[in-house]
Amino acid sequence: MYYIDITSLAETDIFETAKYIKEQLLNPSAAGNLIDAVEMAINSLNVMPLRHALVNDDTLASLGFRFMPVKNYLIFYTVREERMTVVIQRFLYARRDWITILKGE
Repeated sequence: MYYIDITSLAETDIFETAKYIKEQLLNPSAAGNLIDAVEMAINSLNVMPLRHALVNDDTLASLGFRFMPVKNYLIFYTVREERMTVVIQRFLYARRDWITILKGE
């Protein structure tokens, strides 16, 4: 079993997305459903986290970035085998320019 570590950036991503859906789109049930789905997906990574593909970018892939889709979003994470830890790096809308965002450009 792997330990799950969620970065503050990822926590903020998840919170801001749910807040947007709840307050701007006026759909609190959809926001709640998304949070539940994200929670289940993240928790599933404690077993076989390498089952998801590396991202399709050589630089990010060399850093071990993997992704898992959840509804219209992507959970980006890395695996630290030596510590048996999955680090949730970001949670982003799938249609955003996530490569640029993850590279910090």
